[in-house]
Amino acid sequence: MLLKGGPGTGKSTVALYRVRALLETLQANGVEKPKILFTTYTNALVAFSQQLLASLLGEDIRYVEVKTADAIIASIISQSTGKPNIASGEVLRRTMKQALNNTIDSLEGNLLQRQAQEQTLKRLSIDYLIDEIGTVIEARELKTLDAYQATPRNGRTISLNKTQRQAIWHLRQQFYQLLEKQELETWQQLRTRALSTLQEMDNPPIYDAVVIDEAQDLDPNTLRILTRLCRYPNRLFITADANQSIYGSSFRWTDVSQDLKFVGRTGVLRVNHRTTREINEAAILYLTNGALDEIENTRDLSENSKASVFKALRQNFDIFAKTQL
Repeated sequence: MLLKGGPGTGKSTVALYRVRALLETLQANGVEKPKILFTTYTNALVAFSQQLLASLLGEDIRYVEVKTADAIIASIISQSTGKPNIASGEVLRRTMKQALNNTIDSLEGNLLQRQAQEQTLKRLSIDYLIDEIGTVIEARELKTLDAYQATPRNGRTISLNKTQRQAIWHLRQQFYQLLEKQELETWQQLRTRALSTLQEMDNPPIYDAVVIDEAQDLDPNTLRILTRLCRYPNRLFITADANQSIYGSSFRWTDVSQDLKFVGRTGVLRVNHRTTREINEAAILYLTNGALDEIENTRDLSENSKASVFKALRQNFDIFAKTQL
């Protein structure tokens, strides 16, 4: 099941109660010691969720593992090849600069194509290039240049034609070679490696049920790993923020797994319990163009209403800024 909703609508609270319901159902069906995974995005959320689940479940908390997705991934890799070596942000940027120099000197194609590719690589920032290779190519497990050139990149702010993508693909090869020489890898590479390792494991860590909170923050290869850890698809529960763009409007859950067919199994929470209506409407207007799903309650806002919302928000920001000073 998929549960969608904006911030403050109570998705995480429902996910916690879903854990209790899963436990009760499994035990009622003869599973004496069920094994449930509750995963969320950050360590802070893990600690908070662990505390709430302990209060909600009592002694049954022993049947639930609360971890970040990357903690699960690191554990899978550690069992297979030992502790991974993840490159820091500083090392990634330094390595990318070196890869850029190597790539520009070895671009392929005719003169115009090489000039276009060189201009593209020089125009894009180091951080943007690292992010493009990590979140578009590696996270989606694109194995060929043709696959990369055919992949929608909604939400990436800068459009790239086939020739420009060819330059980035060539840069990726140089970048990975330099990382390999340093015996380092990116988090996205580690997640892809963990997925391959999981597929080859004789006794993978399978759970009776898996609850994934805040799925919009996870890469596609991470979601693939988590779905594979669930014994049966009907015991998988996912929450996602419909107001946040994860992979742009091109994203489909079935791209992650054919088991993720949520037709008739999707819930939507629409009431925000956290912020005022004015702030919520302003945030919705700001996020609409990059939203994962169409947000219905923006349809009824007139232009005058939109202007008043932004005016009120600016006033609140001004008050806040003065207070901080």
